Amino acid sequence: MLKVYLEARVPGWKLHSLYDSLLRFPPEGVEFRASISDGGQNDGSFARSFDGHLSGLSGINELLDLVKPGLYYAYYRAKRRPKRERPGDLVYSSQHLIFDSIPWIVDLEFASALVGYGRLRPYRGFVERMLSSKHCRKIIPWTDAGARSLKLGLNSARLEEKIETVHLAVAPKQFLKKEADEKVRLLFVGTGNEFNLLRSFELKGGREVLLAFGKLQEEYSNLELTVRSHIPRIYGDFCAKRGIRNIASILSPSQLAIEFQRADIFLFPSHQTPGSVILDAMSYGLPVVTTNVWANGEMVRDGETGLLTRASRHATYFGKDWIPLWGEPAFMKSIARVDHEMVSDVVEKTSFLIEDQAYRRRLGENAHRETETGEFSVLKRNIKLRRIFEESMNN
Repeated sequence: MLKVYLEARVPGWKLHSLYDSLLRFPPEGVEFRASISDGGQNDGSFARSFDGHLSGLSGINELLDLVKPGLYYAYYRAKRRPKRERPGDLVYSSQHLIFDSIPWIVDLEFASALVGYGRLRPYRGFVERMLSSKHCRKIIPWTDAGARSLKLGLNSARLEEKIETVHLAVAPKQFLKKEADEKVRLLFVGTGNEFNLLRSFELKGGREVLLAFGKLQEEYSNLELTVRSHIPRIYGDFCAKRGIRNIASILSPSQLAIEFQRADIFLFPSHQTPGSVILDAMSYGLPVVTTNVWANGEMVRDGETGLLTRASRHATYFGKDWIPLWGEPAFMKSIARVDHEMVSDVVEKTSFLIEDQAYRRRLGENAHRETETGEFSVLKRNIKLRRIFEESMNN
């Protein structure tokens, strides 16, 4: 039995929920041992403490926003890095570098995740040296877009053979869909991460969902929208007038499963990608309407498992190195301006699914199949990971 130690990105924080299926359904012959929280939960308290150290520099907030993620990462790891042994034959690192002389692999969303989602350039030489080390056996981005960010953001000549995409996967679902009726139920799900709660609604396309729903209600009288997300107060009157069902609290997996099962269409016109919630929706047989941004087109095949809409014309989503820019102040300002053509495209694509129940069902069945046996299934992921683990130990 191969023992693999799965280490959270920041010491003391619990693993992201996207690792749940990995722990519940490991590859055959693999036993995962996960890093356990030491009490520093992901509640934002440490971030507030860190911000307090920089409060006297409020006049240069925009500059701080560019460098703070990397500084925060280094500051946190210096103060909280665990001194204990890692129990396992191989370390599986969640989006961070391992400094010890032990065999390790690392997964990541995109290249700058390795420096706390800050600017990669100041750290590039150091990151390249660490990834080129004989101790780093494999680099496994979640998407092909993430792999491209590594190849363009780093001098990848020495890393090429180590980089291999291992797509995210969700646990297979057994469920019963509700009986079809005249009502068509739309669902939007925001973040389940309290640390990103305040700005998540706009980043994940919640505002565009509300605006699109307002237009759809003018054409269809049989719609219901459920928003599982914190909704900023400025949209309160709009939601009340439109009868929008809002669940502001973060739901347990079983509670969220109920919402997926009662829905007909999943709306996620996000400015941020990839969203693992897309795969959750697909696993419950829902066709997904999402933006054609960065890696979303990998997760949702247009016209097969869902429908892709245009992205905002006002936003530059990633740089020449293919690293997303949505952590930068300029990006947040750009998406604050509504692109009404984007909203109209969401309305048009959603209308196709509202009007054609057979088409809606076919896309949903394809989406479910993709998470059962396709590229985003536990089955495919585990075959890849098992081979990667064995190669890493035999290297």
